Amino acid sequence: MKLLHVVTLHSSDNAFGGPVRVALNLATELKKHGNDVKLLAGSRGLPQIDFIEGIPCHLFPVHNLNSHLGFSGLFSWKLWVWAWRNVKIFDVVHVHLARDLITLPVALIALVRGVPFVIQTHGMIDSTQKVLGRVLDVLATRRLMRRAARILYLTSYEEGNLKEVSRNRHATMSFFPNGVPESSIADVQQATFISFISRLQKRKHPELFVQMASILDREHQEFEFRIAGPDEGELEQTLEAMRRTTLGSKIAYLGALNHDGVLELLSKTKVLVLPSVDEIFPMIILEALSVGVPVVITEFCGLAKYIAKGEAGIVTDGTPEKMALAVQIISSDFNRFSMSAKELSASTFSMKHIMDLLNDFYDSAMNGEPKNQSS
Repeated sequence: MKLLHVVTLHSSDNAFGGPVRVALNLATELKKHGNDVKLLAGSRGLPQIDFIEGIPCHLFPVHNLNSHLGFSGLFSWKLWVWAWRNVKIFDVVHVHLARDLITLPVALIALVRGVPFVIQTHGMIDSTQKVLGRVLDVLATRRLMRRAARILYLTSYEEGNLKEVSRNRHATMSFFPNGVPESSIADVQQATFISFISRLQKRKHPELFVQMASILDREHQEFEFRIAGPDEGELEQTLEAMRRTTLGSKIAYLGALNHDGVLELLSKTKVLVLPSVDEIFPMIILEALSVGVPVVITEFCGLAKYIAKGEAGIVTDGTPEKMALAVQIISSDFNRFSMSAKELSASTFSMKHIMDLLNDFYDSAMNGEPKNQSS
C-alpha cells in the first residue's frame, strides 16, 4: 500500500509530542511490512531533511496566523499545494487530526480528490465552546468526520466527544490503542532518577512533581529528580518551585529532548511520574512501560485502568503526598513492578496487535466496504 501520514508539526523541541511519535511508530512498522509510507507535516526549527527515523518525509516551514492561537494557528501554503498535487498517488491518507490549518485542509483535500482517509484524533478533538473551534467544526471538522473511512479513538470518553462533535451517532468509529516498539534498553535496575517527561503545561502539573520531590527527599535522599519537556507556559513557575526547595543539584530541568534523549533519560529513570489531568493516552507512559520503568499517574489519565490492573505502577489522586508514597512503594518492590510494566507493554501495547487492527482499517477503506458502527 502507498500510505500518507499527516501530522501538524515536527519541530526541534518535539513540541507537538505524542501524535508525532504515534505517526512515526506506525509508519516504521508499516514500512517493515513492505508498505510505501510517507510523512507530511509542518516544520519548525529544523533543517531541510528528507527522512525522519528512516521514514521519507515532506516537511514545510509553518507560519502562525496569531501567536495566541498556538498550534491551531499554524499554516503552510506550500504544504497545501503539495497535498493537492500529490494526494492522489496514495491508497489511504491517515490524518492525525487536530483543529488546525495543517491537518484539516489536508483531510479536506483528500475528500475532494476522492482518496480514502482515516482520522485519528489523539484526544485533540473534543466538544468546545471556543468560537474558533466551533467555526472550524461547522466549516470542516464535522463534514470530515462524517465522510472518513474510519475514526480512531483511544477511550470511551473520547468516543463520546467525537460523536458529539460530529453530531452523528452512527459515525464509523473504532477503538485503536497506541502502541510502542520493543525497546533496545536492556536494564533499568540501577537507575536512580525519578523523572517527569512531558510538555510543561498547566494540566500536566510539573509544579506538583517538584512538591513531591521535596517530600521524598526528606526520607529518601538517594533519589535524584529530572524534569524534561518543552515549555508551554509553566517553565517559569516550575523553575521557581525548584528554587524554593532545598533539593539543590538533586533536581534539574533538562529542557526539551528529542526522542533519543527521551530514551536515554528513561534508561536512567527508576520511576516516571506524570501528575497530568485529562490526559487521554500519553505515549511517554507507554514508552516507560516498554523499558520496564514503572509509573505513577493520576486517576484522571486514560491509562489508569491499564496501569492498575497490570500492576505496572500506581494510580493516585495526584496530590504530592500520595505520589511520594507511591514512589516509595514502587522503589521497595521495584523488580516486581518493573516486570509487570514490561509484561503489560508486551501483552496490550505491542506493535503487532496494533498493526493487525490498522491493516483491517486500511483494507476496509480501500475496498469501500460498508461502514461498521463503533467497535
